[in-house]
Amino acid sequence: MTMARRSWLLWAIPTAVVVGIGGWLAVSNWLDGSSRHRPDLTVLVDQFRNDEPRHQIRLTFTNHEAQPVVIQWVRLLSPDFAVIAPEQQDYPLPGGGTIGVGLPAKFGDGICAGGIPTTAKPAQADAMITYPDGGHAEFTWPLADKRELLGLLLRQDCERQKIAAAVELGLTGPWTKARTESGAPSIHATLDFRLTDPAATVEVTQVRGSVLYHLRTPPIRLDSAHPELHVPVTFVNNRCDEHAVAGSTQSYIFRLWLRINGTEPMATAIPGVDDAAKQALATLIKDGCGLG
Repeated sequence: MTMARRSWLLWAIPTAVVVGIGGWLAVSNWLDGSSRHRPDLTVLVDQFRNDEPRHQIRLTFTNHEAQPVVIQWVRLLSPDFAVIAPEQQDYPLPGGGTIGVGLPAKFGDGICAGGIPTTAKPAQADAMITYPDGGHAEFTWPLADKRELLGLLLRQDCERQKIAAAVELGLTGPWTKARTESGAPSIHATLDFRLTDPAATVEVTQVRGSVLYHLRTPPIRLDSAHPELHVPVTFVNNRCDEHAVAGSTQSYIFRLWLRINGTEPMATAIPGVDDAAKQALATLIKDGCGLG
């Protein structure tokens, strides 16, 4: 799109009351945005590890103009994800080919239409831009997705929705200190399951820990005869080297794979790792690795 879009189409409501982010921006863009040229920017989509649990991506702008601009806000526009309101950024982007930092942009639920797509349609970055003279306008730019990240996120989101329609799961305490058969320190907790679809059959095909922790569970299968299970889970140390302990960024993200009604197993993060769990697991590292 090469012309500024009148943002009242996105933000105004029938009563002409404008609220929230966009407020005066939407009104003033309606008045003067159409006279502005779209800055020569390119946008790349990426995602960092700590973005995954936040359901957000990073949009990195490169400014090919001579003049600087300020990116007031940015969001993802994709036919594959629900559009949500942007967050304020107020990020200054110098000109002359400057590559900015990756601006966080949350994205809505995947639009799955009852299936699990593996590829995403072309998407755009939508942003409100402030010019050096103080004027502003809203534009969209094609989104470069070199790693085909959006297709991966769409598949994961649709798998998450399918899992949620079949089963609820989560870790619960108490988080109890114990010893393994070999005498190694461990933590005991409970992994709870409940079918949300009474007709479903759900099997756990794989459980995976993190860099620091290994999980052990007995075989797990839910069906109409066993719609709810409370499964004992044991955590033990996985690594104790200084590099792993100091550098782990996903210490408390644990995953399992679920086969629902005989289909291909799907991965999901295990919810329920609260502050009490993290405290108990941190103690396990101290005891098991001799760091306390």
